[in-house]
Amino acid sequence: AQAVFGLRWRLFDFGRVKAEVEFAKGRDAQALAAYQQTLLQATADVENAMTQLVQSEKQNAVLEDGVRSLAEARAAAFSAFQQGSVSFIE
Repeated sequence: AQAVFGLRWRLFDFGRVKAEVEFAKGRDAQALAAYQQTLLQATADVENAMTQLVQSEKQNAVLEDGVRSLAEARAAAFSAFQQGSVSFIE
């Protein structure tokens, strides 16, 4: 009698168990999708940071060239001033 009662209980309860299993699968799928989205966002953040780094390095090189050129121009102007080729005002 006990076995029959247990079997009947399972038959009537199967829909609830199946629903709980499906709910758990859905929750797992949602967690996986959120994790994948986090990975995609992290990858995009790294790519953006690397792009910004490359751009900053290029800008730094341009600015260093400008500083070097200005230093050379200053040295040439000061040398011309010392030789008397130009006045300080020019």
